[in-house]
Parts: sequence; structure tokens; C-alpha cells
Amino acid sequence: MSVEQLLADLAQTYGYRLRLDAKAVSGAVGAWFVRDETDKCFVLKHHNAEAFPNVLLVPARAERLRLAGYPVPRYETPFELRDTCVLLQNVVGGTASLDLGPGLLQDLILLNDLQLGMGDDRARFPHISAPISPQ
Repeated sequence: MSVEQLLADLAQTYGYRLRLDAKAVSGAVGAWFVRDETDKCFVLKHHNAEAFPNVLLVPARAERLRLAGYPVPRYETPFELRDTCVLLQNVVGGTASLDLGPGLLQDLILLNDLQLGMGDDRARFPHISAPISPQ
């Protein structure tokens, strides 16, 4: 499905009107910059419908990191459209991290829990390449 069709479906199904701004070229593969009616800019990312349960977790995970002081953007509640799900990320300044993906994000949350004394001290962090030693 084209990004134009996604935007039309979002408008028709949810009343969420967005206009296409540009293709995101740094760090966001398959992502597009879009703007809402107030000119607020978002990064639109879309995934197969099968990914929807995992995509639903992204806003809460990012919010936990943000509240802990990590500089991560806010996300809107994901949308489900036929065979696609759509995630809107608020655009923030700075540069894109090319190595932060879902696996590393989950590892960072587990590590943060451990630092707060809420995690399992036997947890493994397969996406963190630096050695981690308990102290």
C-alpha cells in the first residue's frame, strides 16, 4: 500500500488528516514525514498487520524511557488499517540513531528495571554489545 493510500485510509477510518511532507532519509527506513492540520510534524512508520500487538507496546515503552530521562520521542497511539498498522512518532531535533531497534530498546528497558531494583539479575541483554558486569 502506498503512503498516499495509508493517509487516505487514516482520514477515512479515523478522521486523522495528515499530509505528506517528505520521505525520511536518515535513520528511518520506510518512514515518511507527515504533518497534521496544525502543521505538527510526525514520522509515519507502517508495518504488517501481524506486527500490531508489538507496535501497540511502542508508545508505552518509549514513554517509560522518556520519564526516566532518556531523550526519546513521544508516539501517538498506533492505528490498525486492514493489512497494515501505522505508528506516528513526534519529530524531535537531533540526529537519528541507526542502531536503536526494538531488540535494543527492550534490552534498555530491562537494564533500566535492573538499575531500579525491579529487574531479574539473571537477565541477558543480547542487543547490547558493551560488556555489562554487576557491581
